[in-house]
Amino acid sequence: MKEGLYQIKDVFIDKNIGFKEARYQESLVHKKLIKTLGHPSRCVFTLLLYYLYGSIWDVDIEVCGGLYPLGRGDKFRLCMGKILTSDEQNMLQSGVKQLSRALGLFKFVWETAGMKGDLEVQGHLWCIGAKNKSFTYRNNMFLLHSISC
Repeated sequence: MKEGLYQIKDVFIDKNIGFKEARYQESLVHKKLIKTLGHPSRCVFTLLLYYLYGSIWDVDIEVCGGLYPLGRGDKFRLCMGKILTSDEQNMLQSGVKQLSRALGLFKFVWETAGMKGDLEVQGHLWCIGAKNKSFTYRNNMFLLHSISC
């Protein structure tokens, strides 16, 4: 991934071009990254889009939350949440995996950008009929919250 970041550091965009031309140029950049790195890296391309546009639109997840300071030190907590429509095991696993990828991406950007302070990430899932519990997945804390009707 860090090799991919070195490839995109000198890329600039022209925001005065049309939507179709912008998408075409993005596909060319994606192909160049694949050729340079030797393998497709969707995550590096996502970082490139964030670097260029300041937003991410190919991470398809309903997210709420934010970044909060912890105490007076240099610790921060990033909270993200997702609402699920069912408490079935496969739905929960899918939600946890999506949140984990999004949290991991933000943590990677935090570390790569050399931000000061430690970042703790936390995922929240809300689901009708679920039992409140907390668990760890890939060294990240997740909390399952019940929604009552």
